[in-house]
Amino acid sequence: MFCQEYDPERPTDLRQMTTGLAGWNAEAWPTVELTLAMGLWNAGGAGQVRCRLGIRRPDDDVQYVGEGDTMVNDPGEMVILPLKFTLTLDRPGTYWAVAEFDGVPLAEVPFTVTPDPPPTAMSPGLVSP
Repeated sequence: MFCQEYDPERPTDLRQMTTGLAGWNAEAWPTVELTLAMGLWNAGGAGQVRCRLGIRRPDDDVQYVGEGDTMVNDPGEMVILPLKFTLTLDRPGTYWAVAEFDGVPLAEVPFTVTPDPPPTAMSPGLVSP
């Protein structure tokens, strides 16, 4: 899920989630800082897990923008892997964050951008630029 204001001191506090951005403007593309918080369960032994993060813009191929890693120790353990990135939203539509593990895309998370005006009262899942 996408989070705003992710706090690594409180890794399971994901209350500031968002699924999109309203109020997109063709004359002033918004640039946003987001964190994709990936929940990972250890199904094997201890070791380091590395993830590469890609973004697929509407009508484009995936472009990789960064990577992150975390350690897992015990079988069945859950860890949160926060992948922070900054993205300029150059067109409306559905963007996809693609998480790749060992060269295989295993998770795709959508993020919708719309030129519709933001709601007058902020609703969960919507942010204004």
